[in-house]
Amino acid sequence: MDYLFKAPSKTFLVGEYAVLKGGTALVLNTDPLFQMSVSASVENDCKGIHPLSPAGKWLRSRAVFFKGLKIEFIDPWQERGGYGASSAQFLFMHALSSLLNGQAPFADSERYIHQLISDFHSLYDNESGFLPSGVDLISQYLGGVSAINEDRTKSVAISWPFTFKNFLIFKTGYKVKSHEHLSDIHDENLLPLIEISKKSQFLFQNAEWSAFVESIKSYQQQLIVNKWTCEKSIELINQIKSWPEVEVVKGCGAQGADTIVLLCDDSLSIGLKEKCRGLGLEYVADKMNLSRGFGFEAINKLKSTNSEFKFTNFNEEMEATFGDREL
Repeated sequence: MDYLFKAPSKTFLVGEYAVLKGGTALVLNTDPLFQMSVSASVENDCKGIHPLSPAGKWLRSRAVFFKGLKIEFIDPWQERGGYGASSAQFLFMHALSSLLNGQAPFADSERYIHQLISDFHSLYDNESGFLPSGVDLISQYLGGVSAINEDRTKSVAISWPFTFKNFLIFKTGYKVKSHEHLSDIHDENLLPLIEISKKSQFLFQNAEWSAFVESIKSYQQQLIVNKWTCEKSIELINQIKSWPEVEVVKGCGAQGADTIVLLCDDSLSIGLKEKCRGLGLEYVADKMNLSRGFGFEAINKLKSTNSEFKFTNFNEEMEATFGDREL
């Protein structure tokens, strides 16, 4: 093994949809980590990455950089989706091409973020409607709680500022085809979300807990007004928000379908985890699982010879859903 790339799982705390129109966001980056191993090989081989995904397209368009390599993507979620597998793949492949071209992805983070998003958007040059925001890429690159700025290159990783408060992330098991859903989004529906998200980020960075909680409530309510929270998640949210120990609950990502996040007092976390498991929810992470951003280990220098790639061990269904058309 010559390189091992790592990046965290991501969950939007606030700002999904708003980022489609240049809005701000707060993204939680937690364990478990996505990984990609790269080693020299007689035959080119790429495992776990769909050839039509953003990472697959990037690889095929620049095969000369990747020739003579065995590449394997390791998904801790085993293709169940929702936490940034597609964006992690592209981040890894983009960083690998930079390294093989003699460039370090950490040399100038602002310049690299600009190049990363520019190259990502170049894959969608012939598509209409909203482009994927690329915010997932930035957050997984930065790690921690990523405060996504309107000027994406000024985005930063910050710490969880509330000493006695916690967030709890749960996987619901619900799934929607968000790439179809995005085609129905209109500018006027995004403006209220952009304003609330900007306010939420300000309150978060100033550690104003009560006002921050109210802003998250407002964001979730606006998502429901816009019909951007699926019915199953609305039912779940209504049930959980009636619990006195929960300060706010919100669906995360496209249509709030596959993930919910709860905000609560730190001392109530253990009991709430068990209570949510009783509803069939899968616990994912809390503030103790916040992770550093993108990183890699270099073991040996790679040597390349061949330029034809064989894609193996990917899910055929990923062609329709990869990256959930990243918000």
